Amino acid sequence: MNADASWFDEATSGSDVGRLAREVVWADTPLGEPATWPVALRHAVRLCFSTRFPAMIVWGPELTLLYNDGYRDLLGTDKHPSALGAPVRAVWAEIWDDIEPLFDAVLTEGRATWSEDMPLVMNRSGFDEETYFTFSYSPLVDDDGRSRRPRHRDGDDRRS
Repeated sequence: MNADASWFDEATSGSDVGRLAREVVWADTPLGEPATWPVALRHAVRLCFSTRFPAMIVWGPELTLLYNDGYRDLLGTDKHPSALGAPVRAVWAEIWDDIEPLFDAVLTEGRATWSEDMPLVMNRSGFDEETYFTFSYSPLVDDDGRSRRPRHRDGDDRRS
């Protein structure tokens, strides 16, 4: 591994999902190698992997997913570990119509969301199940202090 990516080894150590994250070929994802990740993303990764509370990071134009051990349990047996480095839209395809407006609020308005006992029909372990989750999505800002906004197909990244 590139010596410049030693921060990633340290940030993800002591975690089962962290061990798997170190095995991902990040160069094959939209995020690229961890050595090239912006400082803001590095800080978010450190925070995500240092908490035992379920946490995920969604970053970049493809909304690429990283998550910790607590979040792994929410994914069920069918989505983990393939969800690491995958677009969140593909990981949660069955509930995307429900959660996309929440991501849009974070990404276009830069405001956090709060959902309490939100009903979601999820397929996490080979069957549909009715679930209820209380959760929040919060904006992450890049090294320039701006919320990360997704690129549209026409290349407009809708930055303010």
